[in-house]
Amino acid sequence: MNNRQFVSTLKKALAAMPKQAREDILREIQSHIEEFDGGSNSLIERFGPPQELADQYLDGEPVKPTLSKKAIGFGRTVFLFIGITVAALIAVIAVVVRIYTTDDFDYANEGATELTDGRSLWPSINIATQVDLEIQQARVTLYWHDKPTLDWKCRSDDQDEDFNPTQTKIRHNSCLLFLPVQPATIRSQQSHLVMVRPRAAVHINLVQSDLRIAENRNDYQYQIEQRRSSVDPFRSVPNAPVKIKIVADESSVKQYEY
Repeated sequence: MNNRQFVSTLKKALAAMPKQAREDILREIQSHIEEFDGGSNSLIERFGPPQELADQYLDGEPVKPTLSKKAIGFGRTVFLFIGITVAALIAVIAVVVRIYTTDDFDYANEGATELTDGRSLWPSINIATQVDLEIQQARVTLYWHDKPTLDWKCRSDDQDEDFNPTQTKIRHNSCLLFLPVQPATIRSQQSHLVMVRPRAAVHINLVQSDLRIAENRNDYQYQIEQRRSSVDPFRSVPNAPVKIKIVADESSVKQYEY
């Protein structure tokens, strides 16, 4: 039995089926003939006798797919699995990145419990002259208070890299600092800094660093110089009482957002 005879016999065997359903089946069978592409395969070799195939359709049983259909189905399953896996991996990476880049709390909130609880126990030294800080490969958040002291709370995985206030150097550390209302000079290299409502003049030099400023609705005079850096547009008020000078080299300067 050739393919044309197979289709003719199958059509007769499906005579009891609604016309639209019968035509859909015959169209599907015809597509299999096109798959053979002139080869020696025949429909009867693929599906068996046409009457048995018709009985499967009439009884509502699933028809065994061809090898090519199986391959297509397998390919779709593989691509679906890969897509789900990639999506899950992206979600995991996003969560990890957020965990490691999100601030411990809203640094702009000067009344946060992280800043008030146990504050009297923070290490402290008197600062008689201008504050001069060197920050290397560290995360530092700067606040100002009315006391003539520099207060700090640091967290480091390496106990040998604690903040040394006598040398005013912070390395490989994560620190919260309260500065006296005195001019400050800060040099930062490969670090992440946040300044919250500066209350005295600040001159800060950034090299491959990230600086975020929380103005907390205060006005400032800004003088910003940049070299291969990304700097947000800051509103500079000529008569503002506090001047902030920033020299940014391969760095980022932007408004603080939690």
